[in-house]
Amino acid sequence: LHDEIGSNLGSITLICSMAAQPEATLESLRADLADIERVAEESADSMRDMVQLISPRRHGEGKAWLDVLQTLTERLLRGIELECSLPSAPLVWEPDLETRRELYLFCKEVLHNIVRHARASRVRFLLSQAVGGLHLEVADNGAGFDAARPGTGHGLGNLRSRAASMNALLDLHSRPGEGTIIYLDIPRSHRWQWLNK
Repeated sequence: LHDEIGSNLGSITLICSMAAQPEATLESLRADLADIERVAEESADSMRDMVQLISPRRHGEGKAWLDVLQTLTERLLRGIELECSLPSAPLVWEPDLETRRELYLFCKEVLHNIVRHARASRVRFLLSQAVGGLHLEVADNGAGFDAARPGTGHGLGNLRSRAASMNALLDLHSRPGEGTIIYLDIPRSHRWQWLNK
């Protein structure tokens, strides 16, 4: 919560300081208020997601954190044709809290990148159980980019960092005009809980 909510509160503070400048106009104030509303809504959504993500699993509710991922995907990709598939049966192994958090933030970064940069009309988001953990696939039909060329932002670096924190294997394929596909294989660790009881 600290990383994202703290950043969002900092953004709201900055927008407010800009709005308080003497040269602010009615039009710029309206734009600033719209920005504050957007950031506040994102913060509220993130807080709800995180609370549900870290809530202890109650008996028979093994899908709770998966529902958070589904809701996140549908919320961020509204207006885009979406194929979203997550495990329908309870998982045999439940990822630990840290893995669930990192996976959530990894997915959020991927989805934000699609919305901001890809100009995609279709997205496929698939999460499945694998023999040794979980497998994630996210593909879009957007603008794509030259994956071999260093980027100007932090998006890919953030994805690599989050993958490394899960000891996961990240594989990304993209070419200009041909969309992007991301594979993430997350290995099960000794901290995962066996639910097949």
